[in-house]
Amino acid sequence: MEKAMLVAQALGGETSKEMLIAQFKHTTGTAISRMQITAEERPMVEKFMKDLDTILRNKLNEPELNKAIASIYLEHFTEDEMDQILAFHRSPVGQKMRSQSQLLSTAFREQLVTHMRGAVNELEALSNTFRKQLEAQRAKAAQ
Repeated sequence: MEKAMLVAQALGGETSKEMLIAQFKHTTGTAISRMQITAEERPMVEKFMKDLDTILRNKLNEPELNKAIASIYLEHFTEDEMDQILAFHRSPVGQKMRSQSQLLSTAFREQLVTHMRGAVNELEALSNTFRKQLEAQRAKAAQ
């Protein structure tokens, strides 16, 4: 399992997570930009985005997800093949990895989506709290 986790890291598992975080933050940032945030509200937005980042990173770095991703490699590669992948990516097993990359990418995406469903309630709660704080700030400023 440990070797499979190393293979996952070497072959871009962390890159995929960072891309997912960036994509989610971009989508959220776009939605926030439609709220016409004022200069006074900017610190609230920054805190919200920091909290969002923390939730996403915590969820994506849970050991269960890392083990699930490593298990996908264990399903498709032997221990010896993982040694070869780590040692030299252009070896015959590297060619096999490339031929399996679409299947692996699909399995990773499915696992990430399934895993991140657990963060939906946290993210909704964070969004609701942020919206209430923003409305309170705006109501106070309007007085």
